[in-house]
Amino acid sequence: MHSLSLQKNTPDTLKEAEKILEKLKKEEPTNIGVWQFLSVVYGRQKQMGAMALALAEKEILLQNWQEADQQAKRALHFLKPGSVCIFVHKT
Repeated sequence: MHSLSLQKNTPDTLKEAEKILEKLKKEEPTNIGVWQFLSVVYGRQKQMGAMALALAEKEILLQNWQEADQQAKRALHFLKPGSVCIFVHKT
C-alpha cells in the first residue's frame, strides 16, 4: 500500500491522497480502510456528499445496513442534481 500522510491538510497533499486512494479503490474495492481514508480526504476537502457516499460504501462492506442507509441519504442531501459521484465495487 502507498504511504499516505493525511496529517498535512494542504490542498496538494489532499489531492495527492485522493488520487492514490481512488486508484486503490479500483484495485481493492472491498478494502474498508480505503473507503475510510477516502471519507477523511473528501471531508477535509469539504466534499460532504462524496464523504458520506464513501462512508456508506464502508458500512455496506461491514454489513451495517442501517448506517449505510443513513450515509446514503446524507450523500443525497449534499450531492447536487446532475453531479457525478458514483462508487462501484464488485463483491
